[in-house]
Amino acid sequence: MRRCLDINTGCKNQFYQTFPSLLRNGLQDRASVGRELTLAGADVNKTKQALLSMLNSSDIKNRVTIDENNKVSFKTVGLSKDQMKDNTVVLLSNLVTAKEQYLFEVNTVAQGTDREIGEPKTYNMYNKGNTQGPIDMNFSYTDRGDEQQSLAKGVTSQNFQLANMKPASGFDGQAVVTPEKSDVEKLKGKPYGNIVFHTLQEVYTRTHDECDMPESHEQSIDCEIELPTGHPAKSDNPGKITPRQ
Repeated sequence: MRRCLDINTGCKNQFYQTFPSLLRNGLQDRASVGRELTLAGADVNKTKQALLSMLNSSDIKNRVTIDENNKVSFKTVGLSKDQMKDNTVVLLSNLVTAKEQYLFEVNTVAQGTDREIGEPKTYNMYNKGNTQGPIDMNFSYTDRGDEQQSLAKGVTSQNFQLANMKPASGFDGQAVVTPEKSDVEKLKGKPYGNIVFHTLQEVYTRTHDECDMPESHEQSIDCEIELPTGHPAKSDNPGKITPRQ
C-alpha cells in the first residue's frame, strides 16, 4: 500500500519530493498563517464545525482560528510528532499554507464557474432522494480528467460535468458539503468528518498536484486508510458509497 505522505503521483507538482522532511517527520513545526483557505456558506460557523469534524482531538481543534474575513489559521507549533503525522493535520496545514486559494463551504447549493463559458453556475447540492449524491463536491481550475474513465468507475455523466466546473471567482480550488449531518451520514454510510476529509483531500490533490479526479480520489483513499481506528475521519469503506438501510 502506498503511504499518503510518500505518494509518487506522476502529476505535475511533486510536493513531497520538494519537501522530503515531510516524509520523515510529518509537518514542520510552524505556525500556519491564514492566507489560503477561506470558509463560506449560509452559516460560516457550520462550515467551521464541519472543518473541525475531521480533526482527532480538542487540542488540535483549538489551534484552528478564523479571522474577520473568514480565513483560516492553524497553529501546529507545539503539536507532538505523532499529531503532526496525522493526515488530517497535514492536509489542513497544506491548505492554509499553499500557494493556491481554496474555498470550503457547507451549503445546499454549489456556486462555481462554468468551464466553457466562464460564467457563474449554480447547482442544487441537496438531494435526499439520490443515494449517489451529489452531497459533496469539489471544483478545481484543473480539468477533471477523462470522462470515460470516470464513467467506468460509476460516476454519472451529470456529476462528471458538475465536478468539471471551475471554482467560484478568485479561487483555485473549492469544496462543498451539504449541511444536514445526519442525512449526509445516512446517505453515504460514513462519518461526516470522513466526507469532509475526503472532499478536501481530493480538491487539494487536484489543485496543488494538478492530478485528474480519478487519481485524486485514489490518493484520498490512501490517506483515509492510514488513519487509526476510531479517528473521526476514518471510514470502514474509504471512497465508497455505502448507504445505510
